[in-house]
Amino acid sequence: MSITLSFDTSKLASATGVHIDPEAERLLSEQQSHDPTRLGDLKWMLYRGTGDIRYLDQAIEAAQIALALMPEPGDPEVLGSLGERCSARFSLTGTPEDLDNTIVMSKRAIALTSDEDPVKPVWLHQLGASLYTRSGRTESLDDLDVAVQAFRRAAELTNGKQLFLKPAHLHNHALALEARFKKTADLGDLDTVVESYRCAADLTPTDHPERPEWIAYLGQSLHLRYAHTHALGDLEEGLTTQRLAISLTPDGHPDKPSRLGSLGDMYSDRFQHCDDISDMDACIETRHRAVDLTPPGHTTLPDRLSLLGNAYTARYRRTGALVDIETSVSIHRRSVASLPDKHPDQPLRCVDLGTALGYLFRRTGALKDLDEGIAMHKLAVALFPSSHPTAPLALSNLGRSLIVRLKQLGDIADLESSIVAHRRAVSLTPEGHDERPLWLNNLGSAILERYDRLRDPRDMDLAIEAHETAIALMPESEPDKPVCWNNMGLALRSRFGHTNDVEDIDKAIMATRNALRLVPDGHTGQPGLYSNLCGCLLSRFVRVGERADLDTAISIMRTVNDVVPSGHPDKPANLLNLGGLLWKRFELDQTQESFDAALERFMDTTYEPTGYPTERFEAAKLCATLHTRHPQFSSGDALLRAHSRVMNVIPETVWMGYDVHRRYTESAKLGELVSAAVAGALDVGATTQAVEWLEAGRSIVWSQVLSLRTPLDELAERHPLHAESLRAIQRQLQHSEGGISRRSRTHGGDISLDEITTETATDRHRFLVVEYERILAQIRALESFDTFLRPKALSSLLLPREVASSPVVLFNVSSRRCDALIVAAEGGITTVALPELTLQRAMKLRALWAAHLDTENVRQRGMSSGPQLLRGSSRTAGLLLERVWTWIVEPVTEALGIRKLKRAGDIPRITWCPTGPLAQLPLHAAGAYSEESGPRIFDLAISSYTPSLAVLRHSHDHLAHRKAATAPSVLIVSQPETPGYAPLPATEEEGRRLQELLAYAQIPNVLYEHEHGTLAAVRADLHERQWVHLACHGFQHADDATQSAFALYDGPLSLAELMRTSIGDAELAFLSACQTAMGDEANPEESVHLAAGMLVAGFSGVVGTMWSISDADAPIVVEAYYRRLLDLRRAGTVGVGQTGAAYALHEAVKVLREKVGESAFMSWAPFVYFGV
Repeated sequence: MSITLSFDTSKLASATGVHIDPEAERLLSEQQSHDPTRLGDLKWMLYRGTGDIRYLDQAIEAAQIALALMPEPGDPEVLGSLGERCSARFSLTGTPEDLDNTIVMSKRAIALTSDEDPVKPVWLHQLGASLYTRSGRTESLDDLDVAVQAFRRAAELTNGKQLFLKPAHLHNHALALEARFKKTADLGDLDTVVESYRCAADLTPTDHPERPEWIAYLGQSLHLRYAHTHALGDLEEGLTTQRLAISLTPDGHPDKPSRLGSLGDMYSDRFQHCDDISDMDACIETRHRAVDLTPPGHTTLPDRLSLLGNAYTARYRRTGALVDIETSVSIHRRSVASLPDKHPDQPLRCVDLGTALGYLFRRTGALKDLDEGIAMHKLAVALFPSSHPTAPLALSNLGRSLIVRLKQLGDIADLESSIVAHRRAVSLTPEGHDERPLWLNNLGSAILERYDRLRDPRDMDLAIEAHETAIALMPESEPDKPVCWNNMGLALRSRFGHTNDVEDIDKAIMATRNALRLVPDGHTGQPGLYSNLCGCLLSRFVRVGERADLDTAISIMRTVNDVVPSGHPDKPANLLNLGGLLWKRFELDQTQESFDAALERFMDTTYEPTGYPTERFEAAKLCATLHTRHPQFSSGDALLRAHSRVMNVIPETVWMGYDVHRRYTESAKLGELVSAAVAGALDVGATTQAVEWLEAGRSIVWSQVLSLRTPLDELAERHPLHAESLRAIQRQLQHSEGGISRRSRTHGGDISLDEITTETATDRHRFLVVEYERILAQIRALESFDTFLRPKALSSLLLPREVASSPVVLFNVSSRRCDALIVAAEGGITTVALPELTLQRAMKLRALWAAHLDTENVRQRGMSSGPQLLRGSSRTAGLLLERVWTWIVEPVTEALGIRKLKRAGDIPRITWCPTGPLAQLPLHAAGAYSEESGPRIFDLAISSYTPSLAVLRHSHDHLAHRKAATAPSVLIVSQPETPGYAPLPATEEEGRRLQELLAYAQIPNVLYEHEHGTLAAVRADLHERQWVHLACHGFQHADDATQSAFALYDGPLSLAELMRTSIGDAELAFLSACQTAMGDEANPEESVHLAAGMLVAGFSGVVGTMWSISDADAPIVVEAYYRRLLDLRRAGTVGVGQTGAAYALHEAVKVLREKVGESAFMSWAPFVYFGV
């Protein structure tokens, strides 16, 4: 309730809207012109009746004239009236001079009026109200002091017939005291406020309509005093008083919702004070009533909705009831939606919604909620001016949410952004502020997270310092104090892991016990605190060896897991922790019971639907490790189940929502796990399972890219709307694939606040994937679509029998066994043991081969092919290729029975699918070169490659769906002098020879040479031509494989761009460039090279190079290849579902080999074929 600047002293009741006749006004004014006092009163009444400020100006001028004509000290009634009129004009214009004049006139009127005069309280009120207003504008404490005195004196002098006005004076007195308390923090003022309202309520008759108002103010003043003294008696009396006020207020009364809101605030505070959940129940009920009684569109509705949502959040934090946090999010959405655009409260409401969404994510694991919550916090930070008191809260909430996403997705950029947000929150909060300890605590936790990932000792010191300061500053009664103690315990435990100092782990246990001491039984945070305590006890057990610590930890964690239900976000971590404890007990006991107990907890973890993916993946790994290390307690079937769990969590480990660099990083960690799983399947004869796992664990990113290009014919026919929605999101995802720049920042790099509040391409890509998965879930719920776009069974990966003409040979290299898996054309699988190959030998062979390539400097097209190079390369290369033959290829040829074939026409084709350390070895060049007539694979079979069975099937399907069998059109790109690269003069000859061949065969073509070979030209023609020939520089990027590229005249055509490209009518590509099939040495399983990129873009066959090629050799291979390919096409000998390119390249390389000599491996061996 605001202070009114004057009482209504006029007799012109209900004068608003009165029409004044101009002629009557003129006559009245003439009659009063000789008396300025009466003229002023007339103009004042006319102003009160019409609201026309001209009358108000005239009334003030007349009163000023009247005063000027009077002898000093003047008439108090005229002085008071002039003050009242100046006050009225100030309320219209805001002119400070009018406010000052009101104060001066009121003081003069008061001085001339006796205490017995009933009008004196009116002038005192007028003085107090004006001073109160001026103090708000000027921050003058002196004005406020005088206003308090004036209001108090007005109340004291109001008696007798005027007694009914006394409560209003007491109310104004209380308001002024509250304003002064904010400046002085003098609790005596609050005491007087309470007594003023108590007196006002006592003075008002029981049936008076204003009595509920004074009772309500009394309750609120008691609540205000409680907020500063924490005297529970004040809160209890406030609740009783406020309930009485509400009971006396009818539902239709405009103040009832606000009084209910105040009662809800009191219940909330008592819940915080006493931790009685019934208080939060009452708070929610009361705030619901306040919302229900607030008309739609009312300005207070967004705030009341927000308070109701916060109450549901508070109850969720106490009980963990999912319905509460879901309701909170729904209500906060209403609150945000009910605000008009650019409303000043918008950032506050965004903070509330973001916080609720964060809790909802932690309860359900739905990433869309976390992302939306972060977006809300970012918006709040962007909208808040740094001076806003809630800006630190928004920053801290943003920082906390980013840490949650870091744990979910592992993006280090979120960690650095979180620290920036937390530092900013601390810097904006002054020393001594109540919330500063919490912001320090949150900052310490973020820095500790960075220490745990980057292991910089400086971070450990900073984290502990922040936590120590937070604990020292925060009172024990604060609800967040247990959080501070817990985080301190985590920091000390982390430091113990670095220092191995027992004192650190003892202090960590003490800190965690302090946290537990401060939370009531049944609190939602209690299980997490106990889990952390068990982690500390386990650490101390490992260091000290005290069995009691281990037994205590196991007992506590069993209880925790009994309390936390399946589906709770903390369940996986709790199960994982218990499994680790039980494993320690097994290491001591070595009993089947202990083994099975640990294994069961790890397996249970992998099935939990919520929590962090890293927890499920870690549990799956531990399952497999436990079986592998202790085979005497295991069985083949149990081991297979453990490996199955590893394979099942791979999709979320290499989640499509990560940017492509992150996915490649994660997939690079899987090779050993996948090979172990495949080996386990082979151990028990599960060959089909072995092939499916081998397929699922490699070329994962290419499989994801291909999934976005899967034909939707059946879905479109049966459910067209679903197909349309899916295709729309797939198109967007195709555009974002590979297009996200790698975000890297060194520790300590500067990040601006604008950076962390701006949506990135990574964010947009993740949003799209979340939506994509939502649509997929809807489709999979449809009848007969439950396996839609799930990992394919082997039968779906094989080529159709009518077109399959050659076996596919996959390899698995593990620490326990090495095998080739021959998948026959008809679908049968033959396991071929590789007895002479071990993981160590394979890795050594790859390292020696890579070192040899480095020695020969085969890094770019144009390398020398002279005699010196050939002599240097011959002996070493021949020896290594003989090992490839003996250890890897020969056992396959024997299993296939192809050593006995003699006639050239009988030479079969083999499609190699090497994995792990074999992926970058030239299997197609293997042979016993130490024997002049020894076996060579190129004499026994036509070799081709595929990154995976899925890519091979894609190549076939794309060929089958090509447009009608018209003659191809060819795009030729020749770059003899690319700016910034060494000249390639032979590419001109290469291009001319190819054009001559194509012209003779009457095949249309276009040649882009020199400056015509631009990115724009090539991009456009890629979609128009069926064959593409690129004669230019190419390179495999060492640091970022997706930036491997063809060097065109004005820039690189990168693998990242190819990942976003889909070419509908493509058939064959010849990449007459260097390193186009080399791949990433750090991640050989993923086939991250340009040849694979062209396959996925839509080409059914691609000729590439495993290392750099000679500028002189390329034209020989190119001419021979196209001659043979065109001959095969003319003769009609290309099989159904084939391109003929593998056979053509086989013959072309033979031509080069015969020309340069068999021992010139660096010249003829780099050329390889991928596809059908």
